[in-house]
Amino acid sequence: MLNRWLLAVLGPVSAAATRLFIADYGGTLTAISLTARDDNYTATVIYTTQECAPNPGWLTIDPSESVLYCLGEGLGTDTQNGSTLSSFLINADGTLKRVKTDTTISGVANAVVYGNATTQQALAVAHYNGSAVSTWFLHGKGEFSLNQVFPFTMPHPGPVADRQNGPHPHETILDPTEQYLVVPDLGADLVRVFSWDQDTSDLTPLEPLKAAPGSGPRHGAFWNPYGLGCATGCPTYFYVVSELAGTVTGYEVTYKPNRGGLSFREVYKAPSYGILTEGKITLPSEVHVSPDSQYLVIANRNDSTFSIPQRNGSVVVSDSLTTFALQYDGTLLWHQTWPTGKPACRILHKAPSLIQSVSTGGSIPRHYSINSAGTLVAVGNQYDQNVAILLRDPSSGLVGKEVVKIELTGNVTCVVWDEETSVNTFGY
Repeated sequence: MLNRWLLAVLGPVSAAATRLFIADYGGTLTAISLTARDDNYTATVIYTTQECAPNPGWLTIDPSESVLYCLGEGLGTDTQNGSTLSSFLINADGTLKRVKTDTTISGVANAVVYGNATTQQALAVAHYNGSAVSTWFLHGKGEFSLNQVFPFTMPHPGPVADRQNGPHPHETILDPTEQYLVVPDLGADLVRVFSWDQDTSDLTPLEPLKAAPGSGPRHGAFWNPYGLGCATGCPTYFYVVSELAGTVTGYEVTYKPNRGGLSFREVYKAPSYGILTEGKITLPSEVHVSPDSQYLVIANRNDSTFSIPQRNGSVVVSDSLTTFALQYDGTLLWHQTWPTGKPACRILHKAPSLIQSVSTGGSIPRHYSINSAGTLVAVGNQYDQNVAILLRDPSSGLVGKEVVKIELTGNVTCVVWDEETSVNTFGY
């Protein structure tokens, strides 16, 4: 089995613990302690709160301030003040102390901390239903205040696919040099680009990337093959997963002079599942470059690739996590490195650009995150209301078996590792 091979690679694991924070549509924000001793993992609930209710949808940690920001979607409310932004101090024991909650434009989907730590940092928030991006000054210790709001309208001619009745910004992403903020817009088929002022953190909109019509760009990830953040002298690539088309597209990124923006040249495109699936389109949700900067990992919804037997004799359908090998020209190629024996996953030999497709442990993986060592993947399966922790081998990029499953009381929307503010972390 793959897990034995992984454990042989990783070696014995002494007792260690780290934390995760999980948001779910049941209204709960949960802190979990994950403890490992050899090959046994235990998940323990540290703390729960309903102070981001009713619909927590996204979590962002600011480790420099030991602050957790929680975005409350406010499902079914109006576009003006339907969502909330809440801040929590992360205590040493993993418990949380709420500092502030403010109302925002509805449909908050994602947030990122940006700005100059010596002058003014800010939080950029994407509003899916509210068709906007907002920025919030961060004043330290969880205090914040509204700065800017950028409302969006549809381009002409506008996209025609379902769910494209208006702009739907889905994520806010910093480029490797931290000069620019990019925002995939599922509704407008754009990746919006902003520069920001080094002193004030104010955003300025620039020329966007135009995605394929009807593709619906959702999330993205930057990659530099040399692990650097530089505007000249080293290659930079940007990968976008498009939810409506079920694709991953790679772009070579060129930095315009005088902070004038970004240019994008398409270098690669493929189904996010690795191969075309007959009769259905996978709905990619999340994409990340692995911590070692060697692999691209995508969570796919709606493919129902795996069947998981249960102790009571029933079978649970599971979606997939796919892994691609990153190449120095920006393409994604098959990485032919296999363990001895039969892997506990489905290997798609007909997909030359795909390493592996593995079960996420449930249905509709809304979000996932990889720990900083690259040894564990936490997958939030929205419809099955659980978080599955999967082993991962950093050297080959292969994801192994599930080692623990955390059951929640609502549809899981986000799971993040809290390693920088934890006292003890996993280190293999």
